[in-house]
Formats: sequence, C-alpha cells, structure tokens
Amino acid sequence: MKDIPPKVLRTFERIKRSEEGCIELKRIKGRFYVYRATSEWDRENKKVRKITTYLGSITSEGTYIQKKQRVQESKREVFEYGNGMLAYHFIRDLEEKLEVYTTSYRELIATAIIKAIDPKPLRLIASRWEKLYLQKEMDVNLSPKRISSILRDVGENIRWWYDFFEELSGNGLLLYDLTTIFTRSKNIRMAEKGYNSERKYCDQLGVVIAFSVEDMLPAGIEVYWGSMKDITTIKDFLERFRRRNIGFILERGFWSEKLIRDFKEKGINYVVPLRKGYKVGEVEKALHIQGKGYQVG
Repeated sequence: MKDIPPKVLRTFERIKRSEEGCIELKRIKGRFYVYRATSEWDRENKKVRKITTYLGSITSEGTYIQKKQRVQESKREVFEYGNGMLAYHFIRDLEEKLEVYTTSYRELIATAIIKAIDPKPLRLIASRWEKLYLQKEMDVNLSPKRISSILRDVGENIRWWYDFFEELSGNGLLLYDLTTIFTRSKNIRMAEKGYNSERKYCDQLGVVIAFSVEDMLPAGIEVYWGSMKDITTIKDFLERFRRRNIGFILERGFWSEKLIRDFKEKGINYVVPLRKGYKVGEVEKALHIQGKGYQVG
C-alpha cells in the first residue's frame, strides 16, 4: 500500500509486534483499518479460504482505536472486590503513560495486579482474573499464549522501558547493585563462566537492578552475560538511562579510579566504599576530586 502517512505506519508496525498472527492494514475510503488474517480449508470448493477479523482503526494522526468488544457476563455471582480494586487504584495512573509505548498496556496492568495480590504462573492468570470484580470493568485477553507474546515483545523493546522508567523516577540518588544467578541449564545463552562474590568460577547470569532512593521506583532492570564485570554494566546503564542529574550508591565491588573519573567528568555524584589499602587523601589527590563525590572507607 502506497502513500501511507508516517504516523499511521508507525502505529501499524507497533500493532503488528503486539498482536498475534498475520496483521493487515487496509485503506477504505481514505480511512485505515486493521485486520487479522487467517485461513481455513473450504471442503466444498476444495481450496483455501481467507478469513479476516476486524481489530480496529487508525486515525491520520496515528491514534489506534480498538474495536469495542462485547462484554460477556460471567456466570459467577460473587467476585473479589477489595484487593483487586486497591491494586488498580495504585497502578491506574500508569495507564496513560504505558499506552504511549504499547497497545497491550491493559494486559500488562491486569497481569501486574494478579502478580501483586496472588502470584500465579502464566497458565493460571486468566482463571485468577475471572474471580475479580475488576474483570467486569477491564476487557483484556490474559490467555497464556497472549501473555507470553506480550512479555516477549516487551522484553525485546528495552529502549522504551528505560524511557518509561526515566519518566517515572525522580532526581537524586540511585541504589545500584549487580547480583548473580547460578544455572546449570544449557539452553540459556547468556550464562557464562565467571567469578561470583565467593570467588567461585561457574556458569552464571548477571542481573542489575537500579532503584530511585527518593520514591523506590525502578530506574532500570537488565540481565547481563555472566562474565561481564560490575563496572562494565554501569557504562551500559548510563548509555540507556540518559538522565544525568542523578547520583549512585554503589558497593565496594564497583570501585574503580577510571569509573570515578568518568563520574567526575559527567557531573554525576556518587557514594562508593574504598577498597582495603586506599586512603581518602591519596585517592582525592590521584583523581583530582573536589567535592564531586564521597569515598566512604
């Protein structure tokens, strides 16, 4: 299809990544409509017959308007109200922010609510959701296949998660730590030989979590190759998390004169313990540090 407005095309590409099956865009009388295409065997005519299902429309400004779904009344007469509605109250203000990044924001919110009040494996999330009164107000598809597809798409789009975290996190200090997870699985490609905190050399993954000290909201969550050093992960984090009016609280394993120099050049404050044998005066003299950070022995 030619002459598709850029805004419409970007929205359509995002929908294709989040929806299952073959997704098509049709222009009808100057308007754009989104369909899911499937096929089935026509026994009478002995040929494959194409079937299309209408999903929604896209305005010229790139706004996706989903098809209104008929609300199916559940046969249940008694629903859980308190826990679900309370959890939704605390996360509801994220709906508009998430909608900017993904069309599956309602499924993400519903899954987060279930995980918060009663952690369940993916195959049981839909049945747990049906017990909540909230399911009468939110029309979502929480089938295992659908949730798996959404989480896979979310995991591949790391860039927008960092933008989302950056929008939520306030200024100030970040708690930053790298932990290791041991594994004997041969199917996890990121597992590599590396030394852990106990100096054991084994297959492992590195998991970094950064939190805002001010509001305790995540600023970044990432999985790294098992052999990657702690200091290297900070450089990668700073490339993704572009805000610079922040500071770091780090553990002793992150101490590096080069890293501290980088912090100093970028105007980033820090709190990091000195390694044994270092003296505060000698370090300040070597790094030419003048009030840009603190070294706690």
